[in-house]
Amino acid sequence: MTSNPPLTDDERQRWTKMVQDALNALTAEAALQEGPPDQASKQRLLDRSAQARSQLDADFALGFIDRLGADTLTQAVKGFTPAAVQTSIDALVKADGGVVPLLRNRITRLKSPADENDGTMCAIGAFSIVAGVVIDGILGGIAAVGGILVMADAC
Repeated sequence: MTSNPPLTDDERQRWTKMVQDALNALTAEAALQEGPPDQASKQRLLDRSAQARSQLDADFALGFIDRLGADTLTQAVKGFTPAAVQTSIDALVKADGGVVPLLRNRITRLKSPADENDGTMCAIGAFSIVAGVVIDGILGGIAAVGGILVMADAC
């Protein structure tokens, strides 16, 4: 990945937990899109997604965008974007005027109550990218790539 600002132990723990929560929300939402087999499964997925989303701190992520900087985030998005979704991501970046405005605009949506069609998946995808870049390593890579794939599909 790229050179990231140093994290305190508390920040690293908080980000690691939020990456896990973001991935839980993304997988629950993706499973809902596939169509759960019964009402009980659907409710379990909805509850899991809502619980995970409630743990994501949009303001904390927005503050880290500044710490990471445009170069680091742009480099990370370019490096982690699979070829199959490159065109979609490029279009999103262009439409919003850059990687940083794209991530900021989408993460800000997490601050509003969730609605099925409000871009929540896109917002969680953006959050996952920032979180993945912050914590780096294997878990960070999984979060960043997952966030990019979700944004390419849901935004």
